[in-house]
This record gives sequence, C-alpha cells and structure tokens, in this order.
Amino acid sequence: MRALPPDIEIALTHDAARPFPPLAPTLEAIRRAGEMGGAILAIPATDTVKLAGKDLAIERTLDRSALWLAQTPQVFGRAAILEALEAAERSGVELTDEAMAFERLGWPVRLIPSTAANMKATTPEDLPKAERYLAELDRRNAPLRSFLAFDAALDSRREL
Repeated sequence: MRALPPDIEIALTHDAARPFPPLAPTLEAIRRAGEMGGAILAIPATDTVKLAGKDLAIERTLDRSALWLAQTPQVFGRAAILEALEAAERSGVELTDEAMAFERLGWPVRLIPSTAANMKATTPEDLPKAERYLAELDRRNAPLRSFLAFDAALDSRREL
C-alpha cells in the first residue's frame, strides 16, 4: 500500500490463488467501499462449524447463520487501509486478511455476497476443480479478463 501514489483513493487487494473473481460482486465491493470504507467478497457458511479445544474435543457448534467465509477481492479506502495495516504492524498482530486490520480498529467492513466459483486454489487437490470450472467457462465462451498483479508484504522482513 505504501507504494501506491497518494492520489489513489481506493485500493483493491486480491489473492492470486483465487483465479476466478466474479465481476459483479467485485464492482459492488468497490462501490460499497467508497461508502463505508471497506468491503469484501464472502460466501455464507453452509457446513456445520464446530469450535474445538486444543485436544480436538468439540466445545460447541457455532451458529452458521452468522458465519461468512471471506474471499478476495477486498476493497478499502487507500489511506484507511494503509493506516490500519501500519497499526497492526506496530502491534505485531498476525493478519490473515486485510479486513482484519479494519476490524481491529472497529472500522466497518461490508460483506458482499459472492459465489463458490471464486474458489481458492492452494493445494494439488484444488486444481481439478479449477480446471473443471475453467472448462465450463470455455464451453460457455465467457470472456476471460486477465490482469497483471504483484504480491507484497507490508513488513519487508516477512516472507510471502
């Protein structure tokens, strides 16, 4: 974020492991971030979620009606996300996504309903699913848009 020119008002972060970001929810996130300061794509949890202790004994079942699985893109006002990330860096907090930096400061982040097609391909088992989805896109002759992006850590001492 520090590398962005100061005249950039909105910053969009995206995990390169998500090869199929949906256009309409992404545009909605950009619009909502302009209103609220932050917006992320997410899908509602559909599986039953258990909270377990260190010994893997179930402590309780969480109410999935309030649980969402975060995705990217995540969109924020550039100055605000930079401030939130720097505050997290100063406190030594390990963030799992940019929205967490906003949450820590009590700043609002809007959830934008997304789709399961915005999958994360991080393991060898994920690749066949991604290939099937890509083949389906080809069958429908859906136009694919590609872009160049880079991945950078806020803390230069931390590996990506």
